[in-house]
Amino acid sequence: MEFFDAASTISDIDEHFNMDEFSDVTMLNKPMIFISPSEINSTHQLLLDHQKQVTEADDDPMNEVLASLGPIPEDEAMLGDKSTEFGLVLTNKWELNMSDESNIQALFSKTKYLIVDLLKIQRGETFTAILHTDANKQQQELYKAIHSRRLAAENEKTNEEEKNSKMALFDPNDNTIKKLKEHILKNLTILEQHKLVTPTEDYQEILTSIAKDICNQRKYRQRRKQDLKKIGETVERMSKKEKSTDCDSALIPLL
Repeated sequence: MEFFDAASTISDIDEHFNMDEFSDVTMLNKPMIFISPSEINSTHQLLLDHQKQVTEADDDPMNEVLASLGPIPEDEAMLGDKSTEFGLVLTNKWELNMSDESNIQALFSKTKYLIVDLLKIQRGETFTAILHTDANKQQQELYKAIHSRRLAAENEKTNEEEKNSKMALFDPNDNTIKKLKEHILKNLTILEQHKLVTPTEDYQEILTSIAKDICNQRKYRQRRKQDLKKIGETVERMSKKEKSTDCDSALIPLL
């Protein structure tokens, strides 16, 4: 019984893949999977067979996806070589809509990023005071230098979709502290409408969230170290396997 309990106990999928609700917004490159036509076919069949268990409600997006896919193709010739794998870049099927809760959370995340940029340059007694206080010349020059470096890095990107993403963390138009503050205030107004921040309380909700992110940085660094270790171990195993395969191939003519 202990064996079956251990075999069926797995980590949460978000924890296993190191993902959270903001990953789609913050990742620089969209994830890619390698899958064969046979695996696509079997996955499609499993989803259809267990649709009620997989979908949480009638308006679950998965229902729409399965409805658009239709039934499993009966002609196996349509699948081509079932064993051949090909890469699929995972892209959001639905366009951004600020009425969606997930995209409001994405806006919340992006606004935190902008606020951190501002707080690195300008200090004050309260956050509201900082937003409405003009930056001095030294602060403006410092921000200009930071913005120029990021703009150069952004221009090196080759993926136009990444550059033009509505939720990209970097906005080339925020080339002055004044424009950065205007951008932050615009986002805060939207977040206030969704009751995620309170201006009369100095936007404490989003500032507290930033503080928690800073406290969790150590945990994230440790997780990255673990991921790098796993990657190193995988590369080492693949290298050993490749050497073993080469040896086997060299012995075949001798047999």
